[in-house]
Amino acid sequence: MDNNPTIPLYPQEYVSTLLSRIAELEASEIKLIEERDHAEDALSDMFEAATGERPKWSNWFGFRDAVDVVANRHDESNYPEIPEGCVVVPLVPTTEMIAAAMDSIDVTFDDDD
Repeated sequence: MDNNPTIPLYPQEYVSTLLSRIAELEASEIKLIEERDHAEDALSDMFEAATGERPKWSNWFGFRDAVDVVANRHDESNYPEIPEGCVVVPLVPTTEMIAAAMDSIDVTFDDDD
């Protein structure tokens, strides 16, 4: 009884096809890893801009968690900060603002403007 396992012999063309496919899959995986790394870098930069610190990635804190933290910070923030006693007004006056100005006694309306 022979204890040596039989190693099947495959045609060179079949082996070449398999090796080519393996190389394609490896290249695809490398590209995917690089894309993930770029996304992680961008997300880390966004997280740092919002919180002042770099994220500490782990099994418990992932990309979705970082996005949630940034979204919550953005919702809670008064960005840009409006000083006390000030209000935000539009750059271009609304129709209501123009009508109110026209109705004011100390404003004169010039049709050319």
